[in-house]
Amino acid sequence: MDSNQLIVGLVQALAWPIITFFIVLLLRKPFIELLKNVEKMKWQGVEFEFGQKLVNAEKGAKGLSLPSAEKVELPSFKQDMSLYEKMKSIAEISPAAAIADSWKAVEFATMQLADARGYDVSGKIAGYKIVDKLAADNILDIGTLSLYKELRSMRNSAAHHSDILITTSEAIRYVDLSLSLVNKLLVLAESKKTGKNKQQ
Repeated sequence: MDSNQLIVGLVQALAWPIITFFIVLLLRKPFIELLKNVEKMKWQGVEFEFGQKLVNAEKGAKGLSLPSAEKVELPSFKQDMSLYEKMKSIAEISPAAAIADSWKAVEFATMQLADARGYDVSGKIAGYKIVDKLAADNILDIGTLSLYKELRSMRNSAAHHSDILITTSEAIRYVDLSLSLVNKLLVLAESKKTGKNKQQ
């Protein structure tokens, strides 16, 4: 093989990698912009989904005759102001934090109800499993179970997609639903405790 054939062979072997390199170089910026748009559409989709779930949860809650969210008292959440006012003030600063804290209150109330009903809550049992059991035992109605699951799903969206835009107004609406559910769970827990005391 002479030097000319060697050069031709090298050019043929390197032609596609070199062309590919220059194509990538030329299209790098448009490709990055395209990825940004896809990411933006994904976040907007999550934002839309959060808002839609909130609307659905509010519609479902109307038929449940939930107690007021404004008078919730939880021993683990003692504050200078009411829990409702505290959550609203957090929502003004960080909507996602208000959602997370409201959900903690729901989980706490769920455990209170489970404990009042004699369930073993000493171990690390997921709240959603306890709620399913409460529903299966006819302690919670289907509407309340559905609201719990909607709120949990929204909380997960807010927690796992921290870049999504949740407005203060949406966070306060979430707080309202969550603390209303907390009150319902606490009323159910208290009624069971009262029943036990009467029997004694």
